[in-house]
Amino acid sequence: MRSASKHPLFFAFVGYGGKIDFLRKLDNLTGRDVDNASHFPAPDPQNVPDAALYDGITEQFGPWLTQARAAGIVR
Repeated sequence: MRSASKHPLFFAFVGYGGKIDFLRKLDNLTGRDVDNASHFPAPDPQNVPDAALYDGITEQFGPWLTQARAAGIVR
């Protein structure tokens, strides 16, 4: 994640079920050029409305794009 933060890559993780601590750690990882990951918890995948899933996946993409442009990663 740290080395990928120098490139135009954004990772949106969806954590299904209860064992998602690893994904939270990736979302909050320090030492990156820009925050290039998001995490959306979905403990019960059968009961996540489509709109909530879409919003959860894309919520942090806009801020990443702004930061990546400011850092010269994306033009």
